Amino acid sequence: MSPLAICPICTSEDVPIEDFRFSVCGHGLCKHCAERVRWKQCFCCRAPVNPAHGLFPIFMPTLNSANTSFEARSQQSFSRTTDEEDAKSRKDLAALQATTRTQEREIAKLEQELATIRFTSERLERDNAGLNKDVSKYMDRSNTYKLEKRRLDKELQSLNQRHTALLAHHEEFLADSRKVEIKAEEEIQRLNAKLRLQTKKAKVLGMQAKKRDKKRPRDDESSDSELVIERPLHSARA
Repeated sequence: MSPLAICPICTSEDVPIEDFRFSVCGHGLCKHCAERVRWKQCFCCRAPVNPAHGLFPIFMPTLNSANTSFEARSQQSFSRTTDEEDAKSRKDLAALQATTRTQEREIAKLEQELATIRFTSERLERDNAGLNKDVSKYMDRSNTYKLEKRRLDKELQSLNQRHTALLAHHEEFLADSRKVEIKAEEEIQRLNAKLRLQTKKAKVLGMQAKKRDKKRPRDDESSDSELVIERPLHSARA
């Protein structure tokens, strides 16, 4: 009966030693794993390896007791070597599996972060599209307000010009009115002075007439008679 070995890759425990493939360092894999895996270093000791090769034992017919003794010694020696190598292989495999699990957790974490980043990116893109629409709308409103402001500024400028012109005209009108008022006041003063002078003259002439009337009353009567006498003449002539 051929001894059995454990493959450090697939961990099969019932692999005949003839189905193993060994490297120059002495470690080996089962034939199935050796054909599937391209290995440049030993999975157990990391030593560079050449193409794996198998064992080809030659069994000679012997007595059952001798054969059994030889098989027992071979099995014991192989088991001791295999146990040592198996412990190291299991340790390396455990470390490899632990590293693999750590990497898988890191990969899962990175994938979750990547999914979160993609979700956030998509949400930001949607928000950005909405913000672009809002910005475009606000820009249109801003342009409308700018045009309206320009129109109002022009109207305000026109009103300011008209107001300035009206103020200038009002000031000119006030100046002309003041001149007219001054001339009117001067004319009134002149007329008042003339009126006072004429009033004085009238009073003086009235007083002089009264004095003349008191001094010459007969002259007036003679003048009246003369007027009476002359009336027929006027009528005859008529």
